This record gives sequence, structure tokens and C-alpha cells, in this order.
Amino acid sequence: HFQSLLHGALAEAGPLDALIQPHIDRQTSELSPVEHALLLMGAFELQRHLDVPYRVVINEAVELGKVYGGTDGYKYVNGVLDRIAAQLRKTEVEAANQSHPQAQPTATDFSPPPNPYANVPVSHKAKAPPRRAAASFPRRASASPRPPRKD
Repeated sequence: HFQSLLHGALAEAGPLDALIQPHIDRQTSELSPVEHALLLMGAFELQRHLDVPYRVVINEAVELGKVYGGTDGYKYVNGVLDRIAAQLRKTEVEAANQSHPQAQPTATDFSPPPNPYANVPVSHKAKAPPRRAAASFPRRASASPRPPRKD
């Protein structure tokens, strides 16, 4: 499977870049090499391996992005592949969205959860002042500079 993804993505890099380009905010040449590779492989898998669910394809790319990509590169990969999946696998994405509709927010969704410590008595004992860090070298008794040596 990996050989198919790797060699297929490399062989079809041009058409895959054309597929990816409308879904990104810059040129593919400006993408991080890791994120670009993940997008190429993910787009190829979404296009050619219809036996793999689209969510699995996206999850694999995101997990690889977390390990090998930039700090938040996996979030970018996730968003782009999600939009590509909606284009390439429209019926699969719609069916998944219909079987798991997102809950509509209600007024109670925005209230904070109950505080389990609301009725616990609070101690009013004064805190001790913070300790000073110990110096890494002993301090001299005199603060004046040492007189020059006479040899």
C-alpha cells in the first residue's frame, strides 16, 4: 500500500498539485516539504484508493504530520484534505455527515459546568513569602572591590 502511495503520488505530482491548489492559500512550492508530501499522498489516496475510508486517509496524514511536520502543519493538512475529500468523495462525505450530524448548540451549551469546589471552605491562612534562590557561589563579606595585587 505504501509503495503504491509513494510511487503514485510521485508519478502524478503535477495533476495532484493542480487538484490541491484551489484548496490552499499559497503556491504548492511555498509549502513545507513534509506538508506538501502529505498532501500529495493524501490526495492520491483519496483519488485512487476508494476502498480506504476518507476519514482514515485524513487521519493517517494528520498523524504523520504531527510526527514529521511543523508545529501546526498537521492542522493545515487536515483542513486541506478535508476539502479535497468533499470534492472527490462527495457522496461518502455527505453520508458520513448525515449519519453523524453535529449537535446544534443550545443555551445550556454555553453555561459553565458546575464547580465541584463551590461549597468547600477556603483557608484564609497567609502564605509564606517565596524563598530566594540560593546563589551558586559564596558571597563575599565585603561589597567593595578587591584592591589590586602587588607582586
